[in-house]
Amino acid sequence: YEVTGDFTSPLVTYNGYDLDHYRASMRWVPTRLETSSDTGFYGGTTQFTYTLDPLGNPERRADAVWDVQYSDVDLTRLTDFLETRGMRLAGRATGRNLMRWRLGGFAEATGEGAFAAAMPAGLSPAGRDLPDGAAAAARDRATFQEPFSPHIAFAPVAMAAAVEYAFTGETVTFAPSHIATAETFVAFDGRTDWGHRSRLPLHVTSTDWQASHRVLAGVMTMFATPTSAVPVDGVGEFDGVLTGELGNPRVEGAFSGHEMRAWNVTWGDLTGRAVIENAYAYVTDGVITQGPARMDIDGQFALGYPRRDGGDEIDARIRATEWPITDLRRAFELYDYPVFGAVNGEIRLDGRYEEPFGFGRVSIDRGTAYDEPFASGSASLRFEGPGVRLDGLEIRKAGATITGAAYVAWAGTYSFNADGRRLAVDALDLTYFPGLPALTGYADFSAAGSGTFDEPRYDVRVNVSDLFFGEEGVGEMTAQVGLRGLTVLYSFDLASPRLAASGSGQFGLTEAGEIEMTMRLSDTSLDPYARVMMPTLSPYTTAIGGGSVRVWGQVYAPDGLHVASRIDDLRLRLFDYELRNRGELQVGLDGQLVRIDAFALTGDRTALDVTGQIDLARDVVALRANGDANLAVLQGMLPGVRGSGRAELAAQIGGSTAEPTISGRALVSEGRLRTFAFPHALEAINGIVQFDATSVRLDGLRARLAAGTVLFGARL
Repeated sequence: YEVTGDFTSPLVTYNGYDLDHYRASMRWVPTRLETSSDTGFYGGTTQFTYTLDPLGNPERRADAVWDVQYSDVDLTRLTDFLETRGMRLAGRATGRNLMRWRLGGFAEATGEGAFAAAMPAGLSPAGRDLPDGAAAAARDRATFQEPFSPHIAFAPVAMAAAVEYAFTGETVTFAPSHIATAETFVAFDGRTDWGHRSRLPLHVTSTDWQASHRVLAGVMTMFATPTSAVPVDGVGEFDGVLTGELGNPRVEGAFSGHEMRAWNVTWGDLTGRAVIENAYAYVTDGVITQGPARMDIDGQFALGYPRRDGGDEIDARIRATEWPITDLRRAFELYDYPVFGAVNGEIRLDGRYEEPFGFGRVSIDRGTAYDEPFASGSASLRFEGPGVRLDGLEIRKAGATITGAAYVAWAGTYSFNADGRRLAVDALDLTYFPGLPALTGYADFSAAGSGTFDEPRYDVRVNVSDLFFGEEGVGEMTAQVGLRGLTVLYSFDLASPRLAASGSGQFGLTEAGEIEMTMRLSDTSLDPYARVMMPTLSPYTTAIGGGSVRVWGQVYAPDGLHVASRIDDLRLRLFDYELRNRGELQVGLDGQLVRIDAFALTGDRTALDVTGQIDLARDVVALRANGDANLAVLQGMLPGVRGSGRAELAAQIGGSTAEPTISGRALVSEGRLRTFAFPHALEAINGIVQFDATSVRLDGLRARLAAGTVLFGARL
């Protein structure tokens, strides 16, 4: 007999698979059965042939051959139909699978096959070798970080592949093959006992470890247990071997990488060995280098978190040598502590990534804290899950040691205390002002605080002994500084036999810089400190005064700052001539306008008033000076000159602050000037001195020198 036939159908469903435009033919004779079909298959085509030969032989069972060839299958449509967990694919697949077995012995079937996949048009797969620009691209990704999501890719992952295999009833053997995405290349060969007792040597190249890790998490979710992605990046390679169950494999090998990034930090170059098993990476001999800095790592790291089994996410030992502390601050999100320097030390961590437990000790060399350099520092660390304690904190600077302790909670709270003794004031950058003499002395301080990083609170008490400004003694100083959120509160007192000053106020750490400050001087010798600033000031000039200054408004707003200074006691002695204030001296600032509301000096044959204003916005000076002045005032400005007599002054000061101009006149009566360098005095000086922005005119000025008369006629 012979049975033949042809079949067609617009749609056939077989075990849930849709076969469209199905065409098949059959031929059955007593010794052989042949079937073949040609059908559409998820955007591509497939051909099946199935034969049984020989038939009708009672001595042996027939041999079966099942040959499947497919072409241009849409992997997105296929994986959508399969509802694969963790990852869907994109691309077109072509291949063949040929099976042979004897009827009744399907478990011992043999065969071979090939699978090839091509990416969608316009996309290229990663290659075995890292491209030259891979590390630079990783640096760019680190610069422009996007928000991280632990979810694996939702969009289909474009894939390319070339896989060849052969199988028996017991094993599957892979010829050298590879699978690639746009960022990941995986080459492998070897064998597996149908998912058991596997051994597959493999090589992985990644131009983006974040994308590669998402693919790995997707594969683990697809074939084993649901796995989330963790934030990681960089480029690199891995050479190793996969063994054990394919559903829960063990992967062991060596890795290397560049621009490696984790915990929001780019760490540098990485080498080491790792075993990947049960969604963990067990790292040994891990070494990270960044220029001269080095970090040695050994331990266990979860490839996704939180773990569904509740296991530890990290159990590691980390040893750092000359590592920048800025990386560690960023890793532990300690952004509000401006501490810099090179870290040396070792820590042990276990538990959860975001709330680890552990301990360690670290030191910092060539450090800077709050813009203040220090030689070295050290502390013991205790990680307690929600936070970390710094015990036995010691900071060494200029021969002094600062001690303290601190606690930082990952939720954003903190507490600390610190004490310092005999700290040299001139060794502090805080007290250095370019162009001014050095402040010297010894400071003791204590500080403590607790709060949140959003609303910080702390208090500092400072006592400075033997404080000097250049060569001039200041005395003892005590100060208190407090921080309440964005407001700095402060007060101070200075005391010595010739200085008494105090002040208090507050300053806002805002864009406007709100300030409210008052300062008071009482019976204070001013000339020693003025002489430090003006070395040419006559040694015969002294000044003692008292008064107050109030500052309020907004420091960083051009028109928002206000200053009111009032001097109620001023005594100037110019050799043997004394001047005092007449009434209260008042100088103020309103926005960008300096006002001299009252500035009157009086003395023997002297009554001088200065008023006016300086417009800082327009840089315009408009001041007036009127009154009588005893020529003895020259003794305070010109060393070696003695004077007497009277000058009636009327002057205007204009121009700009950089180039002021003076105009007016002075009527001199019975003046006398003498310099120690000349044997005779210039006496009986009378006449008018006129001056303007360009010259001084002495026409008409008369004087007597020795027994003769001097007539002045000049324009200077």
